[in-house]
Amino acid sequence: MTVKEILIEWLIEHGYSGLWNEDECGCPIDDLILCDSESIEACQPGYRVKTDPETSDSGYAWKIVSEKPANDGCLSGTGAIKRSENVRSL
Repeated sequence: MTVKEILIEWLIEHGYSGLWNEDECGCPIDDLILCDSESIEACQPGYRVKTDPETSDSGYAWKIVSEKPANDGCLSGTGAIKRSENVRSL
């Protein structure tokens, strides 16, 4: 088992959708750690929420945030990617 596999397993078990950091970077579990960052030490677990790609800084329809939204704005209902969802193979 790789470190990436361990991290994905932990995120899923604890109800998170991916990683984020204060530089406004974020990656969902199904696309984890594909950035050009030299280190993921600053990354924290978070929840994927919907955004408007027309107004978001990134142009994406989602972002990863630290707090789980109270209004269920998470993309997969509970905010977490469930084991049954299609997580790209490592």
